[in-house]
Amino acid sequence: MKPIMKNGLMTILVSLLIFGIVCPLGTCQAVSIGANPSSINADVERGGLYNCSLFVFNLDKTAMMNCSLYVDDAYSSWVTFNKTSVIVDPDSYEVIEFELRPPQDSDANCSFYIYILGTSTDSTGTPISAGLKVPVKADLTDPRGLSVEALLAIILVAIAAISVLSVIALKKKGIIKLGKGGKE
Repeated sequence: MKPIMKNGLMTILVSLLIFGIVCPLGTCQAVSIGANPSSINADVERGGLYNCSLFVFNLDKTAMMNCSLYVDDAYSSWVTFNKTSVIVDPDSYEVIEFELRPPQDSDANCSFYIYILGTSTDSTGTPISAGLKVPVKADLTDPRGLSVEALLAIILVAIAAISVLSVIALKKKGIIKLGKGGKE
């Protein structure tokens, strides 16, 4: 073997040896969170109430995770969480209940996110955080009441009833005569 090839081969072998010794000494940590449902579609009346459960998962097998939940300021008055902060054990989940209550004067359907920020609580290293956004789409409807069609139907039935009662009353007083008609 030529000396140049021998030196190059020796350099590569020494580099691989050093790389093999140094790399396993480092540690790596990751945070993995999940949520179910992954999105929320709510049909809710303006001024009404929509209840929902959100499962927050810690998919890490070793580290606990501290999770915070929040929404944008524009919707913070709409959403009420039963807990805004939970600690989720490794390979486990916590259930978060929340209420969606759009104001009576809401003028349009809306879309926003529930944000979940998870931070590992493993004391052996630097805490690591991960975030998740759960999209919420709220289709707003008017409060239940009588629709225009129902009101018109009630008015028509009332007019018909008044007409029939008026004819019966006029017949009893002898003002009108109802008969079979035709010649006698």
